[in-house]
Amino acid sequence: MAMNVEAEIRDLKRRVSEIEGSFGFLTEQVKTVHKDLLAFQEQTEQRFDKVDGRLDRLESKIDSVDRKIDTKIDGLAKSYEYVIIDTPPTLGLITVNALVASDYLIVPIQPSYFALEGTDDLLDTVEKVRARPNPNLKVLGVLITLLDKRTTLAKDIHEQIRQVFGEKVFDTVISKSVRLEESPAFKESIFTFAPNSSGAVEYARLCEEVMRRV
Repeated sequence: MAMNVEAEIRDLKRRVSEIEGSFGFLTEQVKTVHKDLLAFQEQTEQRFDKVDGRLDRLESKIDSVDRKIDTKIDGLAKSYEYVIIDTPPTLGLITVNALVASDYLIVPIQPSYFALEGTDDLLDTVEKVRARPNPNLKVLGVLITLLDKRTTLAKDIHEQIRQVFGEKVFDTVISKSVRLEESPAFKESIFTFAPNSSGAVEYARLCEEVMRRV
């Protein structure tokens, strides 16, 4: 998701950087940030067992935040209007640090029962981060992604997500698409890999919504 959002915002003539590191086209300045974050991740993995996402370990994670990401992003402020941080789908220290460093959060949710259930832990984490190190953190929106329009179950959970999150849900929905699944393997955004695809159209609409909300 982050690579496609970054690509479209860049196309809108905004200075934007993505911190993720697996795509190989980041600027040298951002590469330095990512290198430091990888080292930080290795250090934290030695301090904690593999994260299982349970909240009984959340307090220690938040207490262990040392603003590594926040400090590094401060150094990018003069070069970029937007910095997009793509985090792993777990509530580890990297994710918590990213929340501490961020102004906004986009929550992608697949229309499945377990994905919807798992958002409770994330939202509890957001509230705890707001209560302590980053009171300015806001949920920019909830993005329904990998929607298979052919299944009744996906449609039903889609409606449940909208009932739970209300206006926070983006109008744009990212449908399940072979092209979207293929593009990361070629280290391309959907806009260069398949510019006329439904995925490209949907991500362009999403970015318009994101820019309106920021």
